Amino acid sequence: MDEQTRKFVEILNRLKRGAVEGKVLWEHTSVGAKQYRAPLDQGFHAVVAEAPSGASVIFTMTNGQGLQTIYLDSALLSDDLLRLALFQLYTTVRNTLSDRIAGEALDALKGL
Repeated sequence: MDEQTRKFVEILNRLKRGAVEGKVLWEHTSVGAKQYRAPLDQGFHAVVAEAPSGASVIFTMTNGQGLQTIYLDSALLSDDLLRLALFQLYTTVRNTLSDRIAGEALDALKGL
């Protein structure tokens, strides 16, 4: 694994860990798409999404000026570890957000 790939895996793993620990707050960005966005430090944003075909996962990161700094598409990656890290981030974000939303809904109905 080259140095750039190692850094990408570390970025994805940190975002996954942040989602699990509640330090990175992801939000669902649209009604029909399976796309999630999280604000990060220094104006950066991360987005992880299922591709429209459903056959891959896409990750992008933009800086404070809105310029894309990272673009990863699981269908285009040759490194298995990087592809695995990308899939794990997507499923962790999706599941964590679903659990949080369900918990908030239950809290809203406590008095009933």
